[in-house]
Amino acid sequence: MKNPGLRFFAVEHTIGMLAAIILIHMGYAYGKQNVPDERKHKRSLLYFGLALLIILISIPWPFRAVGAGRAWFPGM
Repeated sequence: MKNPGLRFFAVEHTIGMLAAIILIHMGYAYGKQNVPDERKHKRSLLYFGLALLIILISIPWPFRAVGAGRAWFPGM
């Protein structure tokens, strides 16, 4: 846990992606229920939007200060 790069991939990335998968599944399951269309689409959009946000946060971007960021083009 002292190394930020290893902590990112061992804990933060893994938990973030699992949470996103769960939210996507919940949005999909709620979209199949027999409720009014407006409420169904708003709820699905909420779940899918939160999942997308978590996915974007969990990606090891090159500009992250965590130490997990990688170069855009390695070796260049």
